[in-house]
Amino acid sequence: MLPPEKLPDELGELIAIQQLIASYALAIDQRDYDRVAACFAEDAEVTYAGVELPAGRAPIRAWLEAHSDFVASTHLLAPPVVELDGDRARTVTSAVAFLVREGRLHTRGLLYTDEMERRDGRWLIVRRVHEALWEATQPAETAPK
Repeated sequence: MLPPEKLPDELGELIAIQQLIASYALAIDQRDYDRVAACFAEDAEVTYAGVELPAGRAPIRAWLEAHSDFVASTHLLAPPVVELDGDRARTVTSAVAFLVREGRLHTRGLLYTDEMERRDGRWLIVRRVHEALWEATQPAETAPK
C-alpha cells in the first residue's frame, strides 16, 4: 500500500494498471482475442489453472481462444492490490467469473497474480498466474443462443 504522501505521484500509474487488468477481462467477455493479446508483452509468460503456456502473445491468444468454449461470460474484478516499483509492478486481483456453457452456469472464484512492466510508455503484463480457486455449477435459466 502506498503512503498517502506518494499517492498523487503514483495515481496515474495505478489507474493505468487497473485499466489494463479491466481491459483484459472485458476483452475475454467480448471474445476480442486481439485485444486480449495486446494486454501482454511480446515475451509474456502465463500459467492458466496450472497449465504453463509457451512464452509469447501468439501462444497466449491461441490457447485462450481454443479454451473459450462458453457462449457467454462476465468477469467481475475486485480492485487490484498493486505494488509499484518504478517501471515494474506486481498485482493481485480477485475475480468472479460467470461462464455459460452447454446450458449450465459455471461460477468461478479466480485469482490473477501479475507482474507488469511499463514498456514504450504503456503497462503490459509480463507474467500472469491465473488460479481457479473454486467453482459452482447450476442450470442456466436463460442463455444466449
